[in-house]
Amino acid sequence: FLYKLSGISGHKNLYSSFIFLCSIFSIFGFFYLKKYWKYISLLAVVFQIIMIVILQTRAVWIAYTVFLFSGMILFFFHKIFKSISYKQIIILASISILLINVFFLYAFPQVINFYNAHKPKSYQIENVTDLGTISERVLVWGKTYNIFSGHPWLGVGPNNWQIYFPSTSLPQIYPVQDLNVTFQRPHNDFLWILSEYGIVGFNLYLIFIISILAFLFYNLINHFNVLYVVLVSGLLGYLCISFFDFPKERIEHNLLYAILLSVSIYLIKKETQATGIKIFDIPRMFLYPIILVFIWICYTSFLNFKGEYFTKKMYVERLKKDNLKVITLCDAALSFCYSVDPTSIPICWYKGNANANLGNFSIALTDFKRSFKAHPFNHYVLNDLGSSYFMNHQIDSAKFYYKEIGRAHV
Repeated sequence: FLYKLSGISGHKNLYSSFIFLCSIFSIFGFFYLKKYWKYISLLAVVFQIIMIVILQTRAVWIAYTVFLFSGMILFFFHKIFKSISYKQIIILASISILLINVFFLYAFPQVINFYNAHKPKSYQIENVTDLGTISERVLVWGKTYNIFSGHPWLGVGPNNWQIYFPSTSLPQIYPVQDLNVTFQRPHNDFLWILSEYGIVGFNLYLIFIISILAFLFYNLINHFNVLYVVLVSGLLGYLCISFFDFPKERIEHNLLYAILLSVSIYLIKKETQATGIKIFDIPRMFLYPIILVFIWICYTSFLNFKGEYFTKKMYVERLKKDNLKVITLCDAALSFCYSVDPTSIPICWYKGNANANLGNFSIALTDFKRSFKAHPFNHYVLNDLGSSYFMNHQIDSAKFYYKEIGRAHV
């Protein structure tokens, strides 16, 4: 029962993808470190691969396959591409971005619809060949496209996928329909970015990543270095994982990914300057708005950290049924940038329940209205807002919100 495994990553799939990122650094160490450090790196690679085999995460197996296949091509056949010029690299990168857009905007939705229409009725449970989780994933991907279709250009906004997901009706999945399980991400980082940032943000992300890969490839064919092979193959493998999972959510994944991108950009700039190719430099005057944005990020991050801190304490008091402390801690957690907990339940919903338990039904109604504003599609919010209207003798309003719950499950 591998899905019973848990740890700091919370899930064996995420732990496997973290091991994959670590193995890129271990492979680099094998090629570049000296003496016993080289053997320690090799031992780490062997141990990491054994762990991946045991954990049976298909997305990571695909990532290793892509890593090995692309690495072998780049290592043994890099001289074949030596005639490719700088301008041709730019053209190839542009074509790649265009093809990715065609795939995600036109081809992939058709694949999803075809699979949902012809998916098998039964699966081999608890087996690496079990396609049950893929079936669920494809249903969630289809619902993500429904979100995207309503906000195609700029998306629904950062971290709002979890809010809008129930808006187009919930997928026909047993845990969702009968156990009130809520999805917090679409199990595909590309669709996550597409739905939250729209076509504009999606293409900015693609330009950033494809440009790095293109420049690394250009440096590889002109100044061969094993590090370039490891970086290109490793990034391609990671992008495969991003297609089937959600490593973007985890800070440990983002940290290692950022280090790989930073090393890549450093090497690109170093090589291009040595060859006399001019690359775009950000003018110094743009440093000041970047500093302001950084200060803003730090401030909102602090408010989110404070919100999560008091929310965790609120959970404890809620289990103790201390309603007065729940209300106090909810007020301490709330801010203009923190109104929903990590399970996409509004903080005001907890406050509204506490007030309802104390018999303050008019105050609870106000709390549930604020909850509805924060998450208008959450079935807990719809149910308790309807109940609150009922307790305040507003029967027609109560019926309206009760019916909204039924629509979400159609």
